[in-house]
Amino acid sequence: MSVNYEAFIENVESRSDLDSRKEAVTAADATLQTLSQRISRGEATNLAKRLPDELADSVTTDETESAEEFSADVFVERVQTYEQEHTTLDAAHADRHVQAVLESLSEAINRNEWRSVRSQLPSDYGSLYETN
Repeated sequence: MSVNYEAFIENVESRSDLDSRKEAVTAADATLQTLSQRISRGEATNLAKRLPDELADSVTTDETESAEEFSADVFVERVQTYEQEHTTLDAAHADRHVQAVLESLSEAINRNEWRSVRSQLPSDYGSLYETN
C-alpha cells in the first residue's frame, strides 16, 4: 500500500480541526518524530519504508537503536514542545493532534505494520490512537 502524502496531511488537518495545511504538517512531524523515539530503530525503519519521503524523514530522525520508555502523557508533552518551538499552533490541543496523526497513520499503513508499531507502545497509549 502506498501512502499518499497530501491525503495523509488532509486527513490530519480534518481530524484535528486545524486551520491550515502548515499546521497539519507540523502536527504530523511532531508526532512522527516523537513516535520514532518511542519505538525501536528497526521498527522506525520498517515504518519509514511504507511512508512517502516527507513522512519517512520524520520517522527516521532519531538515530538511537533502542526505544526510549516514556508514558503517553510524556509523548503528548514532547509533541506540545515541538509544536510550540516550530509554529504558532495551539499546542494546548497537542493530544488531539497526536490522536489525529496516529489514527491517520493506522489507516494509511497495512494492518500488520500498525500492529507491529502498537506492540511497542504500552497500554496507556491506547487513548492516543483509538477512536472513541
